[in-house]
Formats: sequence, structure tokens, C-alpha cells
Amino acid sequence: MLALRRDVSVLLEKGHSQARLYPIIMLWNEAEICRERKRADFVTLLTIMQTVGIATNGNHTKSSAKKSADNLNMLIKEIQNGGYV
Repeated sequence: MLALRRDVSVLLEKGHSQARLYPIIMLWNEAEICRERKRADFVTLLTIMQTVGIATNGNHTKSSAKKSADNLNMLIKEIQNGGYV
């Protein structure tokens, strides 16, 4: 029962105002889609944080710093185009 309440809560948070009325299978499926998207957002955020951390680390030669900056710019462009995750 608690799992169903959690699923309803997840969907209400995402704007599904009628989530309490959904059939159980629809409730589970929609909540899982929301969770998958949230996990993908976390992966994207952590990837960006890791790339920024590498790019801003002071222990780089000039060529490796340029390579890190180029990788970061490529990642940002890919995310902006919707191609990442």
C-alpha cells in the first residue's frame, strides 16, 4: 500500500492531478517513467559536474586543459541538442 502512495506522490509532484484515480498498472507505469527521467537527470548532472571538475583542475598541461575544455563544450552542445541521455 505504501508503494502505491509513493507512486501517487511522484505523479502528483510531476503535475498528474488525477493520479489518485489512475488504474494501478497505469500508476506504476507512469511513476516508473518519472523515475527513469529523474535518474537520467542525475546522470546528466553528475556527468557535467565531473567534466567541469576535470576541466578546472589545476594539474593540467596546456594541451590536456584544452582537451578537457573541448570535451566540456562538446558535452554542453550535445545536451542542448537533446542528444544526451
